[in-house]
Amino acid sequence: MTTTNPCASGCRIRDEHKTDCPGDECRGCLPRPANRGTLCDTCYLHLTTDLGDVPALMEHLGEVARLAMVASAKPLTTDPVHRGDAAAQTVLPAAYLAADELWSLVVSWAQVVLEEHPANLRGPNARPWHGDVVAWMLPHVEWIARQEWAKEMKRELARDVRTLRARWPMPEDRENDRPVPDVRCPRCDVVALRYFPPAHYRQPFAVACTECGRLFSEDEWERLVSLLARTERKSA
Repeated sequence: MTTTNPCASGCRIRDEHKTDCPGDECRGCLPRPANRGTLCDTCYLHLTTDLGDVPALMEHLGEVARLAMVASAKPLTTDPVHRGDAAAQTVLPAAYLAADELWSLVVSWAQVVLEEHPANLRGPNARPWHGDVVAWMLPHVEWIARQEWAKEMKRELARDVRTLRARWPMPEDRENDRPVPDVRCPRCDVVALRYFPPAHYRQPFAVACTECGRLFSEDEWERLVSLLARTERKSA
């Protein structure tokens, strides 16, 4: 009888239970089988997807950092005594530092693959980080999934990629603006309000009227909603 080891990440199948299930509150305790080396099919897919998303995410973070530097640029003082070194006056944007940390993580795992793969691999110029590291690593994901450290690589990539995409959403991650139904603009009395989600992590949302151009900040909108709710309760 052939048995399959459980996923090294500890994944469980929802609503599927072992014979010694602990009780009614269990959401699923049957381990997912490690069909792809030491990983289940879901973890293997996440590992491949997160690794494949790194180049586009790096490019996105670079653009976010560039725009941040342009927006915060200040002319250097002409006073030779206080001017100092131009580089010393530059504060690197958080997106740039985050991209650097992500790339360091990918390179460190590429180093592990390069050192441990039995085929004596050679990447571009014998060092994969001199070329496209991700393109070099992707063909080896099947081998990576068989290693005992695959779950750590999967966990670290998932943590960093998803955290960065939540903080600096890529275009495909962003929530779309949408109409606000059944609410009239207090300025023009037309049902033409639209909700615009935050552009970046911890940024406020906005509501605007497409008819008269009235723009509501987050605080203004919350006050208006409270006022409408009180008016509705009084009229009920």
